[in-house]
Amino acid sequence: MSPTYRVLIVDDEHNIRFTLRAVLQELGYEVCAATNGQDAQQKLQQQHYDAMLLDLHMPGMSGLELLAYSGRHHPFTAVIVITGYGTIAQAVQAIRGGAVHFLQKPVSPYEIHEALESALNTPLLRPLDLSYDELLQTASQCLRAQEWRVADMAIRHAIISEPQRPEAYSLLGAWYKLQGDDARAQKLFRVAHALGAGPESTVSPQQAAPHPVLINGESTP
Repeated sequence: MSPTYRVLIVDDEHNIRFTLRAVLQELGYEVCAATNGQDAQQKLQQQHYDAMLLDLHMPGMSGLELLAYSGRHHPFTAVIVITGYGTIAQAVQAIRGGAVHFLQKPVSPYEIHEALESALNTPLLRPLDLSYDELLQTASQCLRAQEWRVADMAIRHAIISEPQRPEAYSLLGAWYKLQGDDARAQKLFRVAHALGAGPESTVSPQQAAPHPVLINGESTP
């Protein structure tokens, strides 16, 4: 079974929100909509969204301002800009600001689906303004909430940022143990131990997620 991704639509036009919601729900996404930047901020604070479809031109907080806010406070939400008044300069600015795609209206359901599929299946490449400990905290919270994609990215970014520290390997090992992949879990636990992790540093599956379930998909550490 494929995971259900949660998408936030941010557009001040009712017809656009209605159409995008219908298209995305038909494609199997869980969808929420915000009427402006301030509304979107509140919704982002309430729960995690895997992706955000963002209009640039809105009253009040602009799309670029919301993009900057999302990058600082919700870096694991992939942002796709959809606008009816796009210019090359705006596209460059949006991509530099952290957007993963820039689409110009009118846009077809196929284009939206392709952009979302690409964004949700591409590892996060932009640098994150999060410390090692903050990444581990994010990963632990997301494992408990069964937000597998975000947990995976947070753990791997922690390993990339400080590969000599053992905690992220222990957490990733606990994740694989949840899946029943004991061989890979033990390999990661051995790496953590070699890096100096004591027994108290090993993360149990119960700590990683209080309700163990199978995690769909597999990736190589």
